Amino acid sequence: KARRALDDDGEQQSVIRTVYGRGLQWVAPVSVVDTEAAATPGDAPTDPPSEAAETAHAAQSQRKWWIVVGALALIGILSFWIAPRGMAPPAPPPPRLALLPIDNATGDASLDWTVRGLPGLVASLLGDRPDLNVVDPLQVARVWGFTPPKGRSHADHMRYVTGADVLVSGKLISLPGKIYQLTLHVDPGKGSTSDIVLSSSTPSALGIDAVSRLRHMLKLDPPATSPFKDMPQDAYLAETFARGIDLAMHSDWQGAKPYFVVVNKGDAGFLPARLLLAKAQANTDELREADAGYATLLADARRLNKPALAARVLTDQVVQATNRHENTKALELATQAMASARQADDREILAGALLSAANINARQHHVDIALKQYEQASALIEKGPMRELQPRLYNTMAYIAKEKKDPAAAIAAARAELTADQALGKERSSMIASFNLAYALSRSDRPLDSLPLLAEVWNWGSQHHDDALEDAAQDEGEH
Repeated sequence: KARRALDDDGEQQSVIRTVYGRGLQWVAPVSVVDTEAAATPGDAPTDPPSEAAETAHAAQSQRKWWIVVGALALIGILSFWIAPRGMAPPAPPPPRLALLPIDNATGDASLDWTVRGLPGLVASLLGDRPDLNVVDPLQVARVWGFTPPKGRSHADHMRYVTGADVLVSGKLISLPGKIYQLTLHVDPGKGSTSDIVLSSSTPSALGIDAVSRLRHMLKLDPPATSPFKDMPQDAYLAETFARGIDLAMHSDWQGAKPYFVVVNKGDAGFLPARLLLAKAQANTDELREADAGYATLLADARRLNKPALAARVLTDQVVQATNRHENTKALELATQAMASARQADDREILAGALLSAANINARQHHVDIALKQYEQASALIEKGPMRELQPRLYNTMAYIAKEKKDPAAAIAAARAELTADQALGKERSSMIASFNLAYALSRSDRPLDSLPLLAEVWNWGSQHHDDALEDAAQDEGEH
């Protein structure tokens, strides 16, 4: 409120600056003004005032008082016309919805794909519209796949991490006559819940039918146009896409890829399938095909004026370029991702792109630029809140501290990264953060402090067949 009153905001921070982890700081220049100037000897009266002077002074004071009262009355009358237009409260943000895994209660193991496939299908069809913010189904899968901290349920943990207002869970059962029934449980988190019951002979058709019912229950106007140029209204393509999403959410990109290929061939205008196909290719070492897929999808997203989709494509391309150590290209792509995210007014993608750019700039020894981008991302994440990005925020600060040759700050940032990952219940990410902390301790001549962390990472990698973490912990331990 103070920033708005002073024509400031979280991006400019020209008056009030956010000091992450500490609080707020006034940064605008100030000056002290003495409102009561000391009286000079010449100001003191030499003779007591006469009775006539006192009478005149009282009359003058009374006139000033009536002028003030009249002015206040006029302001009060004008406020009835001005306030509704000039002081109207800001529009509330759109509801944020997360689709949780479906309970497959049919007893048919061949329908296990519906557990994550149907929520992913519904999320892709609802789209990212101005009146509804749908949590990325891949993010939902990541959060749901990790054990929540002690004392917190999966649903509470989902709200905490994603900032979702509305949670939608579901249960699929089979009825006589080869009919499937899907019950969606809509929980807006305000003590009142509602159910949507759908039935069909094809499970994938339930996902398509659920879209309009959900929008109606949330009291949202139906979209004037489709979120995409075309949608897989065909039941076969819809089920194929949902099966692919289910495998992708289990990180089985090799298995998911053929499904996205089929949907892409059957309905090339369905953009989510093209995006996920490129992701699958990138995660299965088909880098040339992934690059081509991302390039054509980016061109179409810009042609169709879909800046949010363009920002997501560019964010994936930043990861690809960073993995190849093409820092200059990655930085250029991150800059484009920021521009598209601002156009789409997607603060979460913008914050992620800022952190990617800050990491790259830190590695290239541009510490001042990296620190400025870090502060911008920090303001966005704090305003969100975007708890999923908190570990990345601390990781970026660790990079900056390393470049500034401040080992104490690097260790503190690494500890904060580990704490943030553990608070999110993300096991593998916590192990990566543990390795980062061990690395920072080792480089600060504290190898004995790093060994227990490396042992923990090595044991976890061995138990979960994570060769990358196991090898990294072993190499650092030997070092």
